[in-house]
Amino acid sequence: MSWSGNHKIGCVVVASMMAVGLAVAAPAETALAGPFEDGVAAYQRGDYATALRLLQPLAEHGNADAQFNLGIIYRIAKVTGR
Repeated sequence: MSWSGNHKIGCVVVASMMAVGLAVAAPAETALAGPFEDGVAAYQRGDYATALRLLQPLAEHGNADAQFNLGIIYRIAKVTGR
């Protein structure tokens, strides 16, 4: 088999792997959001009470992103009185 034959097989294998990867990844992106994503969405729409309720348990279990977002919520509450 020539190099070009091997190259074609390699391209087909890589393309197949990418297609499988996209098929596997797509459902994850369209799946329901978890508590963190729901908390962030609540924050973005200004529903800080819901964001706090969803992010607090995550932050208490060491989720640094949730801890950061809680800090922002507490800062907003301190500044705005909400």
